[in-house]
Amino acid sequence: MARKAIYDTEPTVVVSLRMPQALKAQLDRYASLHRLTLTELLVDGARWRLDQEDTRWPAAEDERITDTTDITRQLAELTVRLTQLEGRSAPALPALILPAKLPEPPEPDFDPMRFILGPLCEKQHDYHGTGQSVRQIGGKHECRECGNARKLAYKQRQKDARNV
Repeated sequence: MARKAIYDTEPTVVVSLRMPQALKAQLDRYASLHRLTLTELLVDGARWRLDQEDTRWPAAEDERITDTTDITRQLAELTVRLTQLEGRSAPALPALILPAKLPEPPEPDFDPMRFILGPLCEKQHDYHGTGQSVRQIGGKHECRECGNARKLAYKQRQKDARNV
């Protein structure tokens, strides 16, 4: 006999998950007591959780501060507000705290589909003073400069072998 459809109006998918055995036993007992299937219990629990406000993580709609200029500006504003609340005169905001505009980062001179910036290589090939080396995304994650030097040395050895 086929199981009755839980949601006749919505298409469903099969989801497999791992959980501790003790939790599974608790879910089975709860479902049995409340005359629910395990699927009904899990779907209801998932929908309930999605409807609740989770204070552990900021919601996607919240304003997120990602730019250091914004953080610095807010810190300066809080400092001014704090001094006003304490009854002192607000300090003048230094120009260093609120820069007019941050300099644009230079365009990378490497193909971002093939290379990334990674930790410095053994030979300390520093990419424009960033403290990182340009490394391959695939393969051995070799530094681009080290790879070029290795290929050049190989070609030189091949050339020397032909001339001997």
